[in-house]
Amino acid sequence: LSPMVDVCRVPSFNRLEESYGEDAYLSAVLGTAFARGLQQGDLTKGVGTCSKHYLGYGGGGDADEKEMLEEILLPHEAMIRLAGSKVVMPGYHAVHGRNCVENEYILKEILRDYVGFDGMVVSDYTAIDQIPGLETPVQKAAAAINAGNDVDFPTGANYQYLQEAIDQGLVAPETFERAVKNVLRHKFRAGLFSKKPYLYSDEYIVLDTPAERKTAYDIAAQSVVLLENNGILPLKEPARILLTGPNANSMWAMCGDYSYPAMAYFWKHLTEGLDNPHVVGLLEGMRSRRPEGFEVMYSR
Repeated sequence: LSPMVDVCRVPSFNRLEESYGEDAYLSAVLGTAFARGLQQGDLTKGVGTCSKHYLGYGGGGDADEKEMLEEILLPHEAMIRLAGSKVVMPGYHAVHGRNCVENEYILKEILRDYVGFDGMVVSDYTAIDQIPGLETPVQKAAAAINAGNDVDFPTGANYQYLQEAIDQGLVAPETFERAVKNVLRHKFRAGLFSKKPYLYSDEYIVLDTPAERKTAYDIAAQSVVLLENNGILPLKEPARILLTGPNANSMWAMCGDYSYPAMAYFWKHLTEGLDNPHVVGLLEGMRSRRPEGFEVMYSR
């Protein structure tokens, strides 16, 4: 489910911090490097990448054809053509009036016919359930799979009714077969049919070990960007300093919203053992290092 290569043209977009910004070329370069690094040139050695959110999430969904094909599409196309990325995730938004997950124009005409993509298309979480104007999960499942979406994330809430959609004539058996083959092809490319036994159970997978936390911490520490100090700091005269804003006193802001601790808290409501190693927030850091005579106040 990475990387996010949305060419963000709306500054108020609520997922802006996940993106590489508004520059299509920059997003293409970084997305391609991301795919090469993660996939290691062979899906049997690495982890398959997924470019998201296709196409125009965060701005550009209503772009004209020239901007759409030359800029908004560029990061996805570069990852597919240059780095062999084999998974695409449509966004929650609409392109020219139709939600991406049910949009045949972007999923077939652009992605399959123009780009030549031969991989797997997976919905964003609950995106199929959010298709407007359709009443039943059978109708929503039919709309998505007919448009070219192969997998219903996260739990198959709508695709579990595909047999019913086929029985009603809403989905052709050949369409269902296409989606299944796209999934199986991806598993074959990943070497899953050559590994015996291949284990899916969580009990065999240990996530977020102390050693992995240490590695993540070291990487973060080495990648910190330092700002030049032109004599402003340290403050020389005693002062009362007001620190405000929710992120000033939050470990989640320091970790990033897609770090394991943040996601474990968000999805599973886990609160034990997440602060390991201890993450120093801005408020704690300022209070612990403030000189004599300084007062640090805080308001969320």
